[in-house]
Amino acid sequence: GQTSDSSVNETGIIKDVLNQSSAPLTSFSDSLTNTSTRDSPSDEALTAIVISQRERFRIRNIELENDNVSLKQQIGIFQNEMDKLRSDNIKLYEKIKFIQSYPTTRAADESIDRYSRGYDASLDPFTNFTKQEKQKKYESLKLHEKFALNFGRFILSSHKSRTFFVIYFILVHILIFLSLYKMVHTGSSVRDMSQICFDKFREHMAGVHGDKDFHLEHAHAGAGAGVGLTPPPHIHR
Repeated sequence: GQTSDSSVNETGIIKDVLNQSSAPLTSFSDSLTNTSTRDSPSDEALTAIVISQRERFRIRNIELENDNVSLKQQIGIFQNEMDKLRSDNIKLYEKIKFIQSYPTTRAADESIDRYSRGYDASLDPFTNFTKQEKQKKYESLKLHEKFALNFGRFILSSHKSRTFFVIYFILVHILIFLSLYKMVHTGSSVRDMSQICFDKFREHMAGVHGDKDFHLEHAHAGAGAGVGLTPPPHIHR
C-alpha cells in the first residue's frame, strides 16, 4: 500500500519535472503557479522517498556487515583447513619416504622435494637441540644483554635500518671530531694569546720602567705583595 503510493508519487513528480523542462518559456509562469499549489504533497512525497531510501541503505548496510562477518569466519575455516592439509601432506610424504626406502628409481618432483625439506627439518634432532639451547641461553641473559641483542637484530634485519645506523654512526663521529678540533684549537689560541700578552707586557715594563729582568714569577711575587700585574699609568713630560 504505502510502497505503491510512494512509487506513484515518485513517478508523478518525475513526470512533472520532465514536462516543466520540455515546456516553452511562455508557460513557465503557469507551471510555477501550478507547482506552488502542490508544494505540500510534493514535500511529503520527497520525505517519503528519503525515508524509504534511508531504510533501504540501512538494510543493505546490515547485510554487508553480516557478509563481512561470514567471510571472516570462512577465512578462518580455510586457514585451519590449509594447516591441516599441510600436516597431512607431511605425513603423506613420510609414507612415501617409507615406500621409497626400497631400492627403486624415481624422477625429481618439486612438490615432494618441498615437503621433504619440511619433513627433514622436523626430524633433525640437532636443529631442535640447537633451538632449545639458543632459547636457554637467551633466557639466561641479563636485561641489558637482551636489549643489546634485540637492538642488533633490529639493525641487521632490514636494509633501511642498516643504512640509517651507518649514517647516524658517521654523523656522530663527525660531530665528535669537530668538537675535539674546536676544543684543541681554542686552547691553543688561548695559550698563544696569553704568551703574546705577556711578551707585550714585558716589553712595556722594559721600555717604560726599565725592568728588563721582568719574569712571570716576579709578576706573581709582586701580585702577592700587593702589586698587581696592571702597569702603572704613563708619566707624560
